[in-house]
Amino acid sequence: MFAEAHEVDTKDTMLREERATHIDLLNVLVDKNRPDDECAAVLAKLADREALTKMVGLLVVKSRFSLVDRVISERLVEFDPRFVQIAIEQDAFDSVFLLRDTFPRAFVKSEREFIPSVFISFTNSNTCWLAKCTLFKSVIDHISYRKAEEFLFTLANRIGRKDPKDSPLYFAPNVLLLILNLYEICMFLQKSYPFLSGYTKSINSQLTEVASNFIAETNDEEKLRALIFEKDFENRDSLSLVSAFNITDIMNNKNMEKIALELWESEYDVKGNLLE
Repeated sequence: MFAEAHEVDTKDTMLREERATHIDLLNVLVDKNRPDDECAAVLAKLADREALTKMVGLLVVKSRFSLVDRVISERLVEFDPRFVQIAIEQDAFDSVFLLRDTFPRAFVKSEREFIPSVFISFTNSNTCWLAKCTLFKSVIDHISYRKAEEFLFTLANRIGRKDPKDSPLYFAPNVLLLILNLYEICMFLQKSYPFLSGYTKSINSQLTEVASNFIAETNDEEKLRALIFEKDFENRDSLSLVSAFNITDIMNNKNMEKIALELWESEYDVKGNLLE
């Protein structure tokens, strides 16, 4: 019996040492920015799921997102909410949405756990705000009054800064889509917490003014068209959102009116679909 126990301990020790060797090797490969294939070969040798999970978290932190995507797509690991939390805080939203699409049930089930990370992401950087808005809306039913008020305070502070380069609107690839998604969030929060209407109406007034000025000052008609018809993560364009939210201050803009009229004359449905 003693000999058998000793043999088991010896095997366990060997496995731990082998795992440690693989982890150390992977750390070196990642730090030296070695190719994904080389790193993936070492990852595949990690039989210990907990160790593999920790390494995937490390890969997110190290911004090795293509390797993370590969591991997730090949289902080398099970879903772990920590992956989402780390990815959100690192602005790695490609990985976040891949996790959502690969593990939809587990993702939805764990949504409450992402709320702190989603809030942190808005204060961490001014980039990727459209993706952040999409995640925010997915957890909005779980957000408390205090958290909603905190978010609106952060939003008002960010978009109200004197230097435009300190605002997330400055960094948005499509400022119209971001403004309209923020407008939508304010509408949701106002509906859930009417006492916050002072905040939400003030913010939406600012957002509407920025959008109207942007459209009026954009002289490149083709560029404006491209921005208006680009889709967000929920497959909606700016024209359909402006129409859905009935934002007359934006619709009354001459540039927007011109595009809307042309579309109407070409039998365009304001919901975003061509009429048959």
